[in-house]
Parts: sequence; structure tokens; C-alpha cells
Amino acid sequence: MWPTGLWCSTSDSLAFQNSSFVEGGYDFVSDTDASFDGDGLDSDPTDPDFQPVQSDGEIFGSHGSHVATTMAAKNDGNEINGLAVQALPLRVCGSDRSERGGGCSSYDQLQAFYYIQGKDNDSGVVYDSESSGNVNIINMSLGGGGNNQIICEEIENMKNNGIFVVASAGNEGNSAIRFPASCEYSFSVSSTKFDERRSSFSSFNNYVDIAAPGDRIQRI
Repeated sequence: MWPTGLWCSTSDSLAFQNSSFVEGGYDFVSDTDASFDGDGLDSDPTDPDFQPVQSDGEIFGSHGSHVATTMAAKNDGNEINGLAVQALPLRVCGSDRSERGGGCSSYDQLQAFYYIQGKDNDSGVVYDSESSGNVNIINMSLGGGGNNQIICEEIENMKNNGIFVVASAGNEGNSAIRFPASCEYSFSVSSTKFDERRSSFSSFNNYVDIAAPGDRIQRI
């Protein structure tokens, strides 16, 4: 079993039907404007109205769905099989369509960390690891400038308890340092192309631990 916490900017309901997600997913975007669903924290991490549907039926954007379904896609004949046997979807990023311009609040990320570990958090509930399995790996396909020592300390606490955080090195195409990939105990990943060369958009710096395919990846 490999339950994995997935920080999703958005996750649409169709992706859920074709991926190995466990019960207990949650929407931790606390700002009702940024969430773009009007209800703040709730137990529905899909938020299907978060992004508009295009004429061909595709969800516009949906970065979180792309990442989550690449990792957790079922072996069901859809030409893509994920590596995560089970995945727990958690939303901590707001909508770029909101007046606040989206973003991924460090406070909301921290609440999600607490939720996974069974600690008190603003949702009033905690993840049921007994029925769905312990979280071993957290994928954070997000990042930004600056730093937050409280987040870094919590990443260290989770690492000491067997929960490892994997974070994006960044998409700036330069050596700018991005957070939380720069936290001492997070695992920073940059992107490569099909020829194993660095993707032109991928950030690079001394914090990068490994590079992995991240360019022109098929999704559900």
C-alpha cells in the first residue's frame, strides 16, 4: 500500500472516477473567494466548477487533476497507469479566476499537514488512517518565493514520523530558489523531457535532489 497525499490546485470529478483515490479527501482552501466554490473548507476536494469546461469537454487548466491522475491512474485500459496504489487528494490552492488570483496559502497547507497526522485543524476532523491507510508520501506540485519556517519545521516533523514531502523545484527556468522545495527535509524535484534533458521551464539550483519526467506527460 502506498497512500499518497496529493496537493491539488483542482481535481475534477471525472478524474476521480478513473483514479485510485481513497476516502477522506478534503478541500482546505479557507478563503471563500480564492476557493471559487463559495463554501471555504469542505469535504469535497473535487470542486468540479472550479475551472470552466471547454467545448471539447476538457477541463481548462486543472493542474492538480493532471498531477494526481498521472500518479494514481487505474490500470483500466485508458493507456496510462499510475504508480500510486492509493492516493489521498487534498486541495490547498485557490483559483486563478478569483479576485484574489488564487495562490496556495501556507496556512491552508499547514492545516492539511495537521489533518494527515491526526492533529487538531480548522476542518474539525482528521484523516482516518485506520480505514484508508497511513500517508507515506506527500506530493506538492506547487511552490513560490520566500520561506516559512513553520512549514519547514512541520515537514521535518513528518519526516521523523515516516511521511516524506516531495516538492516541485519550480517552473521559472532559472536558479531561483522555490519554497517549500528549499526546506531542508523536503525532496526537491526538477523536470526532464523525453530525451532526459532538463525541461526549458524547470528551475535548477543546489536544492534539487532529483530530476524526473515532467514535460508533455499524458493525463486522463
